[in-house]
Amino acid sequence: MSIGGLLAKLAEMQAKGPSVQCERCQLYYLEKQHDECPHCTHLSDKELYYFLVEQEQNREGSKKIGYGFALAAILTAVLMFFIS
Repeated sequence: MSIGGLLAKLAEMQAKGPSVQCERCQLYYLEKQHDECPHCTHLSDKELYYFLVEQEQNREGSKKIGYGFALAAILTAVLMFFIS
């Protein structure tokens, strides 16, 4: 990415404004675009619980995929070292 591209991205981020963390669901949202949290204001307490459980499961799944790719990269590097 060029310097111009990075500066454009920085300007875009500044124009959006700061993000705010919701006290109820702990997710971030842009205060300029939303008065209330778009993730959880329409959810009841029971629905919020299931939403947060699903979010945690998604994080755990992403973490497992990340570990798998890291292991594959390490094994590939070791294999390339021994082949060359």
